[in-house]
Amino acid sequence: MKHQLICCIRKDVKEYLRSRRNVLFCLTLLSLGIMVLGATKLLPDLIRRLTETVSGVVTDPSSVSDTLLAFFPTDWQKNMGIFASDVAVFYGIVTVLSCYSLIVKEIQAGKWIFPLSAGYQPMTMIFSKGLVFGAGAAGPVVVFYMLYYFAGSTLLQGVYPLPNALIHGLTLGFAVFAMVYIAILLSAVCKRAIMAAVSVLMVVLAVPDILTLFSFGKFFPTHLLTFVYTASDVWEQLIIPAAGTGLCCVILTVIAAKKAAKIEVLR
Repeated sequence: MKHQLICCIRKDVKEYLRSRRNVLFCLTLLSLGIMVLGATKLLPDLIRRLTETVSGVVTDPSSVSDTLLAFFPTDWQKNMGIFASDVAVFYGIVTVLSCYSLIVKEIQAGKWIFPLSAGYQPMTMIFSKGLVFGAGAAGPVVVFYMLYYFAGSTLLQGVYPLPNALIHGLTLGFAVFAMVYIAILLSAVCKRAIMAAVSVLMVVLAVPDILTLFSFGKFFPTHLLTFVYTASDVWEQLIIPAAGTGLCCVILTVIAAKKAAKIEVLR
């Protein structure tokens, strides 16, 4: 079992690097960082000049500036929350849509025939696929979150302790890992693989904001994202959502392995 897992991981790592998804993921994060930080530093001055130029058209220039600050705050910690939310939404869309159909495409292409004939277990191959591509999506998040942190330390205002930023970066990375992992495995369970991607993205886009309205929302896995968005330092709030996310991944691995094995047999 251990030997099978190692072989599957090696194969999936080669596939991950060969597909250039690492380049795609890094470029996406770099673009988001430049967009958020650039907008934070440049837009306020641009809006101020525009309001001065068209002072007769804009009756209340301060309201425009206040609205802009709400979207791109100059406070270091709040700005990191904006970057984190953009990563979860836009980077989440890129990673999920680029990875969700990996298992289904392998089965349809007949790439599971020889491994299964050689005695490889479906659960091993599925777990390896989710682990490698989930980690491949999560790793750059932690790196670029910290790079954005150090860039913000020189360009933004306020205080944001390094240990807090590191924990928030790791939490965001774990959340992205879970998104990609669940999307990959869910595609083997759903009749249509695209529904797996849509389901995961709908949860990420809508559920965190909705659950903040309820006191019990902090017990759901999506609270991991809310925790990072708000740069919270109540660390015990991470325990239940993280444990729930891990449990969901384990249960889904078992279900997906059984479902994928049936698909291959029917094929």
